[in-house]
Amino acid sequence: MLDSCIEAYQNRPRNRPENDASLSLLLEFRDEMDDDDLNTEGTSFASLLEEPDDPLQLGDPARIRAELEAIRQARIQERQNMIDQMRRGVPGPETERALERLSTDRDPRIRLEVARHGFTPARALSTLANDLLLKIRMSVAEHRSTPPAALARLATDAQAELRQRVAENSATPVDTQVALILDPNPAVRFSALDNCNQEAIARHANPAGRLELARHLAYAKFPSRNLLGILSRDQDPRVRAAVASSIHISREDLSRLSGDPDANVRQAVASNRSAHHEILLALSRDDDIKVRRSVATNESAGNAILNSLSTDQDLIVRQNVAINRETPDAVLANLARDGDWRVRRSITERDRTPEHLLHQLARDPVSAVNRAANERLVRIEMKRNPVAQPIPEGGVRREK
Repeated sequence: MLDSCIEAYQNRPRNRPENDASLSLLLEFRDEMDDDDLNTEGTSFASLLEEPDDPLQLGDPARIRAELEAIRQARIQERQNMIDQMRRGVPGPETERALERLSTDRDPRIRLEVARHGFTPARALSTLANDLLLKIRMSVAEHRSTPPAALARLATDAQAELRQRVAENSATPVDTQVALILDPNPAVRFSALDNCNQEAIARHANPAGRLELARHLAYAKFPSRNLLGILSRDQDPRVRAAVASSIHISREDLSRLSGDPDANVRQAVASNRSAHHEILLALSRDDDIKVRRSVATNESAGNAILNSLSTDQDLIVRQNVAINRETPDAVLANLARDGDWRVRRSITERDRTPEHLLHQLARDPVSAVNRAANERLVRIEMKRNPVAQPIPEGGVRREK
């Protein structure tokens, strides 16, 4: 074979410059080709080494280059034939053995075809999961037959796009799905949350994974009410609080959470605009001020609840009622006479505050209140009459 021919030549007297050029071509060819190419039955390199008329002559470099190129092209065609044969392969032990052997082929095209082949066995896919080429590892990450250990290894790959492919693979085990749900890359997390076994995650031992799922479902357009119900009974109050903010949670689960021992959970219920009147009424009387503050911001609270909270002892509760878009005018009129100027100023921040209340507050004895009310009245006037511009201080207004 080639190595023995080169070795035989290297032991000869090297007294001709063309010999060095020819030897360099052979050495380069040996480094380029793999063992299978060099040891293929029927391949002989002896004819390249000697000229018939001169046994010390290695061979004309031009002739050697042409013959080596012919061998290269033959190998390329053989590999293309192998690829075509793999694509036409049928399931069976013989096909699997061939694919496993080709999984370590030197040609990346062959390894890529093996990684994409539907009949590639798990052992070959596990080998390809360590491939240096990203395209090959990504194909392994998508393959439904990739073993769990290989998918877990790929889930820690430095390439976020590859981890995302693992997240989208339905064969990815639950423990690996949890790890991907907590991935630092948001695209990986979202893919994992959308494609994971959500019910298995909801019952998983890792509280961080359950919390991420709960937050995801809280803002999902069409979450499973069954999953929301499972998570609403979670031992971690952060998980219960997350699902308590979902507008899709059932009335029964929301009612149960409104009596949760954790104030943060009750606060989440109080902020939920899908909460019914009875739930919000009970929470408006909660001992925890954070809960009452959240009810005061809820636009579904209703007139009676907002009227009751407008006299709450807590300043922020009354302020929240003052800025609530659904607070009735009669309640605002009472708040415009509140003893704390900060509540009165909060009324000026609403979009729907009646003008007569703003005129009333523009005469408030506290400058912070009357200034805020006057500024609001100016903005209303400018919006009503956009041509009229305020006169700048020290200048003359320019008409458009």
